[in-house]
Amino acid sequence: MDEGVLPATRVNGAFLPNFTGKRIVVIASVMKIHPSGRSMEVKTSDDRVITVNFNRPLIDSVKGLVEIHGVGSGKNVMTGEFFFEFPEEISETFGKFFLLH
Repeated sequence: MDEGVLPATRVNGAFLPNFTGKRIVVIASVMKIHPSGRSMEVKTSDDRVITVNFNRPLIDSVKGLVEIHGVGSGKNVMTGEFFFEFPEEISETFGKFFLLH
């Protein structure tokens, strides 16, 4: 394992409060970027809206589906350290296969 990457637990919005102060990963859809670029609101896979705060402003526009790595900061809040933006094709179809019968 790369020594620069610490293990993290994948959580959804409902479990976020249980991981305050712990390393987490959240997959969510970007809803809104704060004008300062230092935070964004995202909707998690269980339809909870959480706020992700960053230490530095975002440089580029972010939209669609993202995987955010960081630390839980309380109910509906996390501190983001870095994130990956999924390609648009994945963002458009993510979760749809769960609805098939």
